Amino acid sequence: MDFIEYIKKEFINVKALDEQHEMIVQTLNKLYSLLANGDFTNFVKELEGFRELTRNHFEKENQLMITYKDPGYFSHQYEHSRISREIANGLNDAKNHPEKITIEFLEMLKRWFKNHLALKDQKLGKYLNSKGIY
Repeated sequence: MDFIEYIKKEFINVKALDEQHEMIVQTLNKLYSLLANGDFTNFVKELEGFRELTRNHFEKENQLMITYKDPGYFSHQYEHSRISREIANGLNDAKNHPEKITIEFLEMLKRWFKNHLALKDQKLGKYLNSKGIY
């Protein structure tokens, strides 16, 4: 069983963003597997990739929100900044103190992702759909 799943009812009906969400989920599952197997070297590499993946995803969302004047832009962007700091802190810990990285870090990322999907991205998807973006 996977650590996290991205199920159909969570899709936001914007293809590019849904595809990126799927990649985020796949990467979280890979991170979980690496951590469970104690493979800290590859965990760090994968977490670096996750940081870049989320950075690109957030840039895409931010670009769409600005272009289409999404009224939820500022609070949504704040959440992106907050989790980006958490990912950077986790990456720093993984590089310098791998023993500090626990399943709780991944659980926090998982909770954030699921909550962010439900509270922010679902609204964004509906807003973008209303502007003809799918």
